Amino acid sequence: MGAAVAFALQLTLLMSWWRHPLDAVDGRFQNGFDFEGLVPTAYMLFAAAVVLAFGVVLRRTAAAIGLGFAAFFALRIGIEGWVRQHYVAPVHKTWTGGELPGRILISPADALLRTAWVLNRGSGFSATRGHRPDPSIVESCIKNASTRGFERTCLAQHHITEYEYAVYQPASRFWLFQAIEAGIFVVLSLALLGFAIYWIRRRVS
Repeated sequence: MGAAVAFALQLTLLMSWWRHPLDAVDGRFQNGFDFEGLVPTAYMLFAAAVVLAFGVVLRRTAAAIGLGFAAFFALRIGIEGWVRQHYVAPVHKTWTGGELPGRILISPADALLRTAWVLNRGSGFSATRGHRPDPSIVESCIKNASTRGFERTCLAQHHITEYEYAVYQPASRFWLFQAIEAGIFVVLSLALLGFAIYWIRRRVS
């Protein structure tokens, strides 16, 4: 198990070095989370612990490895897909009018979301007078405008405002999320190791 942890540490350092140029472009929260930081070592520790736990119960190496890795991937994929995003409540932000992202080469909003873990992003239209925007007017303004400036002027004349929204986890939370997820797998690993020791002692006695 010590060898597995040492291997995971070396692999993490290698991946962090290899991914450094990519992290500088789009951050590491979405694409590098599973390969950098604390979690790869915690993953490896858990995988070794779950295989060991199956091994002491089944006493069949091949079956223990197969079942162990199946359990590991099921838990890891489940956490990545449904649990991780809820470690901390995500940020909800809306931009309207001149604050809209993408209207200049790189806006502050685009720079913010580029390195963040974006859970949801979209756009829409709202009426400034509390009425629901007429879809035909919105379509006409978009279709007939030659530039973004004319489009927004047309919408403003009909008291319609364009907005964009995003739900995201800021890049600054990367290490917090790493610590939470690594902690989950380390605790599970210790529980499995404790179970394996208990099972061995029970069998010997």
